[in-house]
Amino acid sequence: MDRKEFIRLTGFFLAGTFFSCQKSPTTPIEEKPENYTLTDIVESTMINGLERPGGVSVYPIKTGISKSINQYTSGINVFCENPLFNGPPVTDFEIRPKILKFTEDEQTILAGGEISLYHLSELTSAITNDFDTGWVENYTFNEKTILRPRGLSIDAVVLEDNSVLVSSNVSKKIFEIDESGIDHVYLEDDELIGITNMILGSDGKIYCAQLPLIDPPNNIIRPKRVISVDSQKNINIEFELPIGTFGGTCASGLDNTKYAGNCLPMDTHLKIIENTNIGEDKPSKFYVTDLLTQVVYGISQKGDVSILANLRYPSSVAIDNYGKLFVTTSPLLSLEREVSHYPELFEINPETEETTLLHSFTKDSNSYRSGIAEEVIIEGQKYLFPTNFTMYSALFENEAKFVFIYTNSLTGTFNKLDATKG
Repeated sequence: MDRKEFIRLTGFFLAGTFFSCQKSPTTPIEEKPENYTLTDIVESTMINGLERPGGVSVYPIKTGISKSINQYTSGINVFCENPLFNGPPVTDFEIRPKILKFTEDEQTILAGGEISLYHLSELTSAITNDFDTGWVENYTFNEKTILRPRGLSIDAVVLEDNSVLVSSNVSKKIFEIDESGIDHVYLEDDELIGITNMILGSDGKIYCAQLPLIDPPNNIIRPKRVISVDSQKNINIEFELPIGTFGGTCASGLDNTKYAGNCLPMDTHLKIIENTNIGEDKPSKFYVTDLLTQVVYGISQKGDVSILANLRYPSSVAIDNYGKLFVTTSPLLSLEREVSHYPELFEINPETEETTLLHSFTKDSNSYRSGIAEEVIIEGQKYLFPTNFTMYSALFENEAKFVFIYTNSLTGTFNKLDATKG
């Protein structure tokens, strides 16, 4: 498809018809999460100058009836770095997608030690179409004008054998990288298009949150959903999500698939996490954040979807060993491009549905003011929403310490929050 033929849906946000999804009453639970508060919160940047970093994944905790503190085993922790293209037009990678690994010893991280960074792999088995959304921004790199993909979401997940799977929202492939850094195509299927987040479930399956596919202007071909990939590489639909709100800019990459001619919305993402406080009596097995619909969903053991919380453009989600959620939100700008709302970190207690603001990310705020932003209206007030903003996060903890690791795409940083449990 020629770039000029890309479909542009009318308006930035289009609201589809919601499935039946109401905020459900709290279900009484006998076992309560650990009751702690966070104090002495310190924000620090570990790595600067990254190219739209994302996709944080830490080595899996041992699984069982419940995941508990201090059960990490030795393994790698990783995050992703976006590619850059040469051109125009896009003909090849200037810099390939990178997978970087960081300090493997969680005790070092929890003790406040220095977090080291290592190169794991560049995706040599990928082609530009696997990461080219069809929309680019000119970017000056080493005094050369090159192309930065707009609306690209790359994620990674660490498996128990220390291999890493990598996805792109505009690719029908999942890539695999072994411990030595050698990569290949792990799985290729049309149903993999639209992945924005992957996790390793306690049952050993890979769970993937996917964007919808639209027949413009707003006919839903495939809803927002979560699929799984098992050890035999079988793909199964786990549950569907309310269509909610989706972006109005279509990504490329569908021409050689059964979805050719349809629209994959960009500038949005879904994030998924599994409940660590699991059991048949627990109300939610998974939680999913929906950026543009501005909600956090709880998904029951049977796959029923309910609204747990409403938050302003939730951008990432992590969970502690007792089932509490930690959700980051996105920045908003005034029409003059001043920061009106900083990214924030909220704690959500699923049992009480109580939401608590923990921290505002005010560092490097000038990074939010440049680049592509779309006008939105919230409670009658006009703002600008930076469409290339996203965070990916992970959590390390023990009885006394809380370390929240996250990437910030617009500041180009890999960061952490250290806090004390009180």
